[in-house]
Amino acid sequence: MRKVLVVDDERDITRMLARMLQSYNQHHRRANNGEELSAIMVREHPEMVLLNIKIPTMDGISVVHRMKQDPLLQRIPIIIASAQDTEES
Repeated sequence: MRKVLVVDDERDITRMLARMLQSYNQHHRRANNGEELSAIMVREHPEMVLLNIKIPTMDGISVVHRMKQDPLLQRIPIIIASAQDTEES
């Protein structure tokens, strides 16, 4: 069973993704902001991260950069999602 960390500040989205993961028998944890994400990453070392690009306290890009600098976290697959449609995004 894969440990998946779902990170989004919209609780409806994290609940929906959690239900989907449960239907595939995947263990999951939820985080609502960058601080929660950092604490869970260090403590639990998930096997995959589903990450919204816009989250409070630390944006998704900063999270990715931080993970890639940490030898214990840099190989964890990350799926980034965003509802933003600007060129910069």
